Amino acid sequence: MKKLTLFLVLFTFSNLIILGQEDVREVVYQDETSLGIGSGLEYGILGVNFNYFPIRNIGLSAGLGTSLGFVGWNLGTKITITSSKHKNLFTPYIIGLYGSNSGVIVDNTPSLNNIFYGFSLGVGTDIRFKPRSRSSFSLTLFDSFIPSAFNEYIKSHYIMVTSYPSNIRASIGYKYTLSFKD
Repeated sequence: MKKLTLFLVLFTFSNLIILGQEDVREVVYQDETSLGIGSGLEYGILGVNFNYFPIRNIGLSAGLGTSLGFVGWNLGTKITITSSKHKNLFTPYIIGLYGSNSGVIVDNTPSLNNIFYGFSLGVGTDIRFKPRSRSSFSLTLFDSFIPSAFNEYIKSHYIMVTSYPSNIRASIGYKYTLSFKD
């Protein structure tokens, strides 16, 4: 798993190294506001995501969706890594979220189903197929910190667990840029 994480981090940030060799002199635009739809923590498990960048490269992220029949949500900060001199088809980022990140589904006893909240840290990239395109795809790999309340809930309700949630999660989604910042 460490090799996969290392590979994804190197792949994500390789865009800066590759573009560092070009000499492109034009204004580079960055998303100011965007709205997305997808699956994963950024989207409240299955739902929508809104990003707002009040400061260049530092933004707020909010996701709202559905998870295990509950309302899933996540709020956090997103830091993009962009070059002020180059057009970026790949925009790598680091994201930290707090919100729904684990849950319990009990067969034949839905009243015991529950969702839990905790912190998640991730690294990802927005992929555009043309410079200044308003459409992009987002791919993120998260490390979720499963809250202790999850294990306490299982023990206190004598739930036999067949599979524990993984700490490593992935998100994928489509994003539309509502406004750019230059």
